[in-house]
Amino acid sequence: MPIGPDSFPWIALCFLGGLLLTGLFLIRTGRRGKRLDDHPVCRKCAFDLVGSAGIGGSAGDEILACPECGFRGLPRIGNRRRSPGRVAVGTGLLVVMVLAGGALAYTRLDATTVMHLKPLPLVRWEARAGGPDVAERALTELIRRYHCGRLAGPYIDAVLDDAVTHGPPGNPAAAAAAWGGKWDELAAELFKAGHGSPAQREAVARSWLITSVEVRPAVRMGEGVPARVRDNAAGPPHRFGFYEELGKPVVRFGEHEYRMGISSGGGLSGSRGGGGGGSGWTGSTIRSGYGLPKGLGVGKHEFVMEVTRRVFDGHGGTLIAEWTETHPASFEYVPPDGDPVMMRRDDEAGRRLEAAVEWRDHQIEAASYGSHASLDIGLVTAPIAYRLVLRRGEQRWEYTTISTSSTGGSHGFGLGGELPDALEDGAVVDVVFEPDADVARGTTDLTEILDHRFVVEGVRIVRP
Repeated sequence: MPIGPDSFPWIALCFLGGLLLTGLFLIRTGRRGKRLDDHPVCRKCAFDLVGSAGIGGSAGDEILACPECGFRGLPRIGNRRRSPGRVAVGTGLLVVMVLAGGALAYTRLDATTVMHLKPLPLVRWEARAGGPDVAERALTELIRRYHCGRLAGPYIDAVLDDAVTHGPPGNPAAAAAAWGGKWDELAAELFKAGHGSPAQREAVARSWLITSVEVRPAVRMGEGVPARVRDNAAGPPHRFGFYEELGKPVVRFGEHEYRMGISSGGGLSGSRGGGGGGSGWTGSTIRSGYGLPKGLGVGKHEFVMEVTRRVFDGHGGTLIAEWTETHPASFEYVPPDGDPVMMRRDDEAGRRLEAAVEWRDHQIEAASYGSHASLDIGLVTAPIAYRLVLRRGEQRWEYTTISTSSTGGSHGFGLGGELPDALEDGAVVDVVFEPDADVARGTTDLTEILDHRFVVEGVRIVRP
């Protein structure tokens, strides 16, 4: 059964230490032997020097020349007889100690317990240079020692430097591996306690939020330019209570400057190693006179978007880090009849999509802001852009739009739109999915969509 640092078998350790000391004592005394007389004896060859001539020295400290080997020096007093039995017993005790210690370690100590016993410099080194399993155990141990008060002073700054250099901010291997999340947890623990320089905090927080700006590549002359800010979150677990905030982006087009009306915030929680980190985006349209100078002609136009990001400790409201990123972007104005959105026929993809649509609760519920409904679409194998129309008999009402690129995965849509007064509580309608190029043109990335019209029948209207 594995043991923790507070339940270490100290009695067994003392017993093994006693065996070690006893064995070493018996071997030493057995090899030295028992003194038999007080004769002077050569220290080199053990020749009995009784009767040998001295070559100098004071009284009682005579230096003798060994007639056997020629060694000149102070003799050792007394002939001795070694004890092979003591040496054998001492050696046996050492063997027993090694076997017993090995058996104890094999049955009682696991890798985590061994990590508890390692000195701090060795734990730090393994966190930086160990393999995935070793690094993860070492980082877990550093977090444990911090909670126990055994990681303090200059070691905290050193560990945060490690987090910047060897963790996800400076090490692609850590950013792409699950053990990189342990670096995130360690840094989050220290940041929440007020540790870390502004540079360390910013470097780590930047690795938690990977921000990108997307702009529609081609837009009809005179139309607005769809743009959005996307982030892929990878950071400390939700229990730390960190959240991120997107300030209103600034569009800079030469001397022209415009602060967009989009901003957002939310909990910051992700994971490393492809473990499904959170992602989100917020978008708006940049229009001539509002972000873009008037009078732009056909052709490619470049601008930059400044994005301010902030990370807070949600429990205390403390600002952890704030920074501004500059993202270059461009788009092309095409003639008013340009920017075609290709409509692609794919009957098999259309059938799969139609079969995968699941209208949650099969109802649309009226709300104070309009209405609400949830739509799950699985197995999206083609980019789609649809305008949803409510139909009852010959009557038709536009409801809302949905669009997404092809990912091969599942998508959920929270749908909202105005419900006509003519649809009373309990009314049943059909929802018509009509492919619409205009919906695609309102996105940043859809230039080709699936041309497949279908109907979901029997959706009920609920007015609470």
